[in-house]
Amino acid sequence: MDNIRRSRQKPQNSFERQDYTKAILVYFINKYAKEDFVAAARQKRLSPTDIGLPGSHRIYINDHLTSSNKQLLSKAKTLARENGFQFVWVKHAKIFVRKDSTSPFFTVAKEKDLLKISANSNFTEKDNLN
Repeated sequence: MDNIRRSRQKPQNSFERQDYTKAILVYFINKYAKEDFVAAARQKRLSPTDIGLPGSHRIYINDHLTSSNKQLLSKAKTLARENGFQFVWVKHAKIFVRKDSTSPFFTVAKEKDLLKISANSNFTEKDNLN
């Protein structure tokens, strides 16, 4: 690990404030160590008691996305739901989408990539290369 700090982001409305917990950001020097940590933490389903803190809620471990990628992820999830896609996930801070367990996946890196979700019936493996 290189650095650990609390998020400065504040809730935007009073409803969010009453149940708000600041995010803890962990910076890793080695991306492979980070991916190993994320995979192990997701498998374990961490709770505060696992790290010596009070509480029973689950601790979520996720990639920290830029604000534009957060918006892109939100749009991808909405479009995927509307178009019958089963999988949307983030790995290595990249957004991936897949129609079902047997279909090819593709990345969503820009707004125009969202069109691949809308036109899902025409998507093929070669589309992922463009």
